[in-house]
Amino acid sequence: MDMQWEVMDMQKYIDNLDDFEDDSRPPIVDWVEWLLVGIFDLAGAGACAYIGYLLLVLVVEGRWIG
Repeated sequence: MDMQWEVMDMQKYIDNLDDFEDDSRPPIVDWVEWLLVGIFDLAGAGACAYIGYLLLVLVVEGRWIG
């Protein structure tokens, strides 16, 4: 009998999950946050690619070691 009550309590919890969502922020804030994260990710990837390119040029030209 206890198992049945646990299943019912869990189902009630699952059914009420929407009540715990944070809808207090306007959607534009979520979009701006998403956009800024994307911009910083692209900037970081670009910086890593540029550093990799510079290291590759040093190795190919033979100036990396002696």
